[in-house]
Amino acid sequence: MRPLAFILLIFCTASAMAARVIEIGPDYEWLYVSHDGEKRWARGQNACVGPEANPIACGRIVDVLAHYAKLEIDTHVSQPATPQINEGKEGTFISVRFRRVPIRVGAFVKEKNWKRAPASAPDEPIQSVAEAKPDLNHYELLRDDIYPLNAATIGLNLVFPVFHFQQALTQHFAFGLGVTHMTLPTEAGQFIGPGAMFTFNWYSAAPFTGWYVELGVAAYDLRAQQASISEAIVGLSGMLYFGHRWRWSWGLNFGIGVGAQGFYTTPQSLASLTIPTVLPSFLMDIGLSF
Repeated sequence: MRPLAFILLIFCTASAMAARVIEIGPDYEWLYVSHDGEKRWARGQNACVGPEANPIACGRIVDVLAHYAKLEIDTHVSQPATPQINEGKEGTFISVRFRRVPIRVGAFVKEKNWKRAPASAPDEPIQSVAEAKPDLNHYELLRDDIYPLNAATIGLNLVFPVFHFQQALTQHFAFGLGVTHMTLPTEAGQFIGPGAMFTFNWYSAAPFTGWYVELGVAAYDLRAQQASISEAIVGLSGMLYFGHRWRWSWGLNFGIGVGAQGFYTTPQSLASLTIPTVLPSFLMDIGLSF
């Protein structure tokens, strides 16, 4: 029994020491990879992802962090999709489209011509960041420069200027605070005034990256204006948006989304001046993540 336990211990230790993919950048342009135990990556090293005999992608180490390194991808291995049979004036022909082979979190990364014992490379790569680096939780990954902690953007919600600051909580969730200024014309007059909002976001890929869903609430200090008459009121709204956000490694962050706001205002004496109950919204902003 002891020899079997010792063999299992050696196997698990070797597997844990293997360098793995920790995060995948947009369009597989770069990867964050872990160091291989005592063997640390160095700038300028060439490395490949996947089996040594048939790698998925190869590139060069461009940055080295405390626990991880950044691998910039130079070449992707492509494989053909399902052949398609087409019929045209010239007869029947077969067309084959090529696609990129997907890279998975947890895939093994090796230096070119890096020889490794088979025991350190199980057939099925692990799937999650937690498995790839079990001694760090999501917030520690954020603080270790793998993910940015914050994003500050400025943009438009319909025609309202919006400044939005977000704080990452985990790899996929963030909360935010923002300020805006509403100028909403109606047939009988307009509503105008500043507002503050609180948001909660889910991101599909990483903080401030990928598809997102945003829930939010806002409070407005408004003036309802009709001709020369104006009245102070309070406006409340709930917001729901769906969109996509892009984040580049040097910090630029750009987002676009669609959704709606539901409004409620305190009673007023200008009965003919009402704010829409639901207002469709288009959201676009740009800023920095850090």
